[in-house]
Amino acid sequence: MGKQVRVRNRLFLFKHQSAIGVDAAPAATTDAIPIEQDGFSKTSGFRVEDVTEVTGSLDAGEPLVVGEPATISFRTRVRGAGKTYTDTIKPVLGRLLEVCGWKEKFTEAIADEALVSGTAIDATLGASFSAVAQAYRGMPLILSGAGVAGRTPIILDYNDAKVATLSESFETALGTSNGSSIPANYRYSPFTDDDADPMKIGTAYIYEDGHLYRYLDCRGDFTLEVTSGGVGFFTFTLTGVFAGRTEPGMPNDAVFGGAPTPFFRQGVNPSPAFLIDRGLAAVSRVTLTGGNTVASPPDPNSLQGFGAAIVNGRDVRLTIDPQTTDLATRDTLSDLEAQRKQPVAIQWGLVAGSRIYLSIPQGKIVGRDESESDGLQAEQLTVDATGTAGAAVNLTFA
Repeated sequence: MGKQVRVRNRLFLFKHQSAIGVDAAPAATTDAIPIEQDGFSKTSGFRVEDVTEVTGSLDAGEPLVVGEPATISFRTRVRGAGKTYTDTIKPVLGRLLEVCGWKEKFTEAIADEALVSGTAIDATLGASFSAVAQAYRGMPLILSGAGVAGRTPIILDYNDAKVATLSESFETALGTSNGSSIPANYRYSPFTDDDADPMKIGTAYIYEDGHLYRYLDCRGDFTLEVTSGGVGFFTFTLTGVFAGRTEPGMPNDAVFGGAPTPFFRQGVNPSPAFLIDRGLAAVSRVTLTGGNTVASPPDPNSLQGFGAAIVNGRDVRLTIDPQTTDLATRDTLSDLEAQRKQPVAIQWGLVAGSRIYLSIPQGKIVGRDESESDGLQAEQLTVDATGTAGAAVNLTFA
């Protein structure tokens, strides 16, 4: 009897390819990503095709084994880099978001500067800030000054007059006695065909107790789920081309970057962890679904007869379960009927390199059910991220 394969001894590597069909050869020292043991699955990229020929016998014809797109599915904890971001220090999971059709933008830190003016929900930023529309959408704005020091609203909209519309509503209007800064960050927003660079594609290596499975031309979809007081998890499902199995042995030099996973709670953060329509809401779970449609079109000029995976559709949805309140606080049935749009802002983590911000500037409730937990009624809401690209949703690591 030969050596058995222990599933605990698994290692996942991922790296962007320079071109379709070119193995990126990810290395354990630079491209390792920690994944959970549970929830992992992979396919070999082959299927059986029955033969229905009649040959003067009752026996079925000899089936054929043909290639098909292979899939990999896994869970990994939400985490940042654990240190201040630079153009080379990136979020650990950013490369995976990019092959799921989300583009990456790095923004250097901007030092605190007095506001030009403001209201309860917006701020006109100073001379050091860009006059390019949407340059900072989805990013946290760190406020200073009396009454708002340390608050970090998310920028929902930003115009060429440097007016930032914010995710929070303040008791007193912001003004020149307040300042603002933006931390170094990476923002991810859905890819559009107007983007200059093509959508990323990648190579996955999966080591299992010495065996190596290679998958090329991977793109896919993801789900982000976070529970109150707990940690967040991404579930990625990648589609690619199975490129073979070998037995080179396990790498012994894997390096895993990233910070300890932050907990989804406000804690000592002056800004709330969850807001809908700029109001507090108690939720137990938040789930963001990328909603990608992924296809591998036929192509005889390829390894298995089909081309690299492409993302040819997207429908980003958020599901939340806020506790039911009096109607003066929140009336979701009226919002649903009126097709009203409202912002959703979520943030967690306190330390540079482990702060995460999720924002939907124009969320539209498209589904509502009721549930019960701990003797309290909750509303199961499905929120559509209306608009396109960054106008629909942004995920920022700062």
